[in-house]
This record gives sequence, structure tokens and C-alpha cells, in this order.
Amino acid sequence: MMGKLAATLILLAQLCFAQKEIAMPTEKGNIVLLLNDIIANANGNSGSARLLGSIRNDTSNELTSLVFEAVFYDQTGADVRMCLNKGKCDFHISTRLRRGETVRIDSTDGLFYPTHVLSKKQHITRVEWRVVAADFLLIPVEPTLSFTPGEGDIVVWDIKLGSRMGASAFMSFRLVNQTPFKGSDSDQGLSSMVRIALRADGSCEGIPTQWTSDSNWLRPHNFKYYYDSWKTNSTIAASDICEVNFFSGTLVLDADSAMANSYKLSLPFRIDVVGEKLNSNALIFHIKDRIPQILAKQAADKLAADKAQAEQEARNVIEAEKREIEAEKQRVAAEEQAAVDRKKAIAEAARRKRLAEEQKKKDIERDARIAKSRAEEEAKAAEERRNLRANCTVIYQNTIDTKVKDLTVREEQQVRACQVLGLYPPR
Repeated sequence: MMGKLAATLILLAQLCFAQKEIAMPTEKGNIVLLLNDIIANANGNSGSARLLGSIRNDTSNELTSLVFEAVFYDQTGADVRMCLNKGKCDFHISTRLRRGETVRIDSTDGLFYPTHVLSKKQHITRVEWRVVAADFLLIPVEPTLSFTPGEGDIVVWDIKLGSRMGASAFMSFRLVNQTPFKGSDSDQGLSSMVRIALRADGSCEGIPTQWTSDSNWLRPHNFKYYYDSWKTNSTIAASDICEVNFFSGTLVLDADSAMANSYKLSLPFRIDVVGEKLNSNALIFHIKDRIPQILAKQAADKLAADKAQAEQEARNVIEAEKREIEAEKQRVAAEEQAAVDRKKAIAEAARRKRLAEEQKKKDIERDARIAKSRAEEEAKAAEERRNLRANCTVIYQNTIDTKVKDLTVREEQQVRACQVLGLYPPR
């Protein structure tokens, strides 16, 4: 029995030799099976096979889950009821697929268990692949504005307040921009910027409540959809019933000439506009109506700026003249002070020269006195030495032939004194 089942699996595998694109219709369009092969497991007695391939979403909707099946027919056109599930071999895909995306069928999703054993006379001639169940995300129907805004208007409409739980709530709105001031949300350094701030006033459980837009929306495009969050002035419980009575808003436009050629403005400029209520959830901002006021203000500002510039230039001339006069005074004062300083320096130099000469004279006189005194002292010392030598010569002559014991005390003292002076005997 198991051997025949293995042979059946081999026959299934022989049905596929190359990738095939198999369209499986649904009410939303085709889901395409990119079939590569059907293979038996390595152990043929296991009774299992695996589908190799991918699934591609060719519908306009996002696919959230898919169940499809394979039905095998013999040469007579009869369903051979190949698998356990009422004869159908089904496969489940849970990966979400956007339009045009493809996902490979993994080993688990592609596994199936053929149980029918073909007889010798039975041959599989056709396989039918079809969708059993497919779940898609719904595409919301785009609303349309009931009128065409005039040139120079920006319309914020289809304003909605979502979940009102907690201190914030989700919100959305659409926008139509009929002004030349348009840009990109991603490109940097654009020449215009539109900031829109919205407010919703209502109540929760009878308590007045106010919601404000959590951020400013920049650089609006035609018919663009915005989705963000609100913040409110109080905490709202999940069970509270809230209602919005009306919406209001303000718009600020900052632009320069690159974005405003059609208005011929002297730019840069700024326009602040309060939204005019169209209905319960639509506001219109008349940008162009504010242009004459901007032009008038620009003219007044330019006149005031020119006047201020002329006054400043006159003040600058006066200040420059004052600075020149002051500089001349300082120059003259500096020259006079320099002359005084030169006179003082000359006088000081003369004084120092005189003092130096006087000191030199005093030094010469002092040196002369010292030299004279030294000469006198040396002459006196020389005279004393001559006298001592003469005296010692006389003492030597008087005592040379006398024994020491025969010398008188006075003579002995005289001899010793001459010996001390080195003059006994005299030299």
C-alpha cells in the first residue's frame, strides 16, 4: 500500500517541470500562484508531499489571509479525491500582502498529505488550483468636496475626531490648496511654508471640553489627507460620551518670491488668516483676500524703512564728522604733548649731563685727595722705616761685641725690637 502511495507522489511531482503562473480569481481580482514544483519527501513512505512556489497579490486590496486548494482529475475528468480533506489538498497563507507583493510558500504552508492510491488504469491529467477563502482590507471610498474653491483659497474639510479616550484623540482632515504656495513634505529648503492649527470645541458628559491639534501641518498639497492626534485640556474616561459642536482654526503662511510670482509680491512676507466656517467640519482660509492688506503693509513698512534708513544715514554722517573733529583734536593734543615731552627729555638729558660732569669733577678731586693722603702716608712710613733702620744700625753697632748676659735690659729690648722688624742685623 505504501509503495503504491509513493508511486502516486512521484506522478504528482512529474506534473510540474518549470515555474507556472496560475491565476486564481477572487471577487477583488486575481491571486497568482507561481508554481515551481511538487516534490515527495525524501522518505517516500512518509506519505507527504510539498508544494514549492510563491503567492503574488494582483488585486488592488491588501490581502490579510488566504486559503487555496488543489483538485486532481484523472483522464475521465473525475476528481480522484487525492487528500483527506474531502478529497481537497488545501494550503493556508497568513502573511499580509500589499498590491503587487509576493511571498514564498514556506515548508509548513506547502506541506500536504495525498492519501489516494491510483490504480494502474488511472492517470492524473489535470490539476485545478482555486481560492477557497481570501480576506482583504477594505479600501475606503474617497470623499469629494462639493465645490471648487476659488483662486487663493485653502480649504480644510472632512475634519474628524476619532477615539476620545484619555488626554488625546486621533484626528484627520483633508485639504485643498488653490494658492501658488505649494511645496513638498519631504524636500528641504522650500520657499513657502503653510502652518495650520485646528481646534475642536464640544463636551464630554456635559463638561465643556476643548481639543487642539497636536502639531502644525506644513506645506499642504491639493486633496491631501492628514492623520495625526489631538490633545485636550482634561482627561477623558473610556466610557465618557463626547460630542464636538464646532471646529475652528488659524493658518500662517510664510513665503518668498520664488513661490509667489502670480501675486507679484515684494517678499518675503507673512500672512495670518482665521478660518471661515463652511459647515460643521469644514473651514476655508481666504489667502488672496489678505494680499491687498499685505501689499499696503509692505508699502508702509518700506516707506518707514526708507525713512529710518535716511535718518540713520544722516546720523551716521554727523557721527562721522564728530569722530573726525575729535580725531583731529586728539592728533593736535598728541603733537603738543609730544613737543612738551621732547622739551622735558632735552632738559632731563642736560640735567643728567651736568650732574654727571659735577660728579666726575668730585670724583677727580676725591681721587686726588686720596692719592695725596696715600703719598703723605707712604712718605711718613718710609721716613719711619729709615729712622728705625738707622736706630737699629746704631743698636747693632753698639751691641754686636757685647755678650747677651752683659746687655742692659734696655739694650736687650732694643735688640729684640730690631729683630722683630728684621733689622738686626740691619739690611
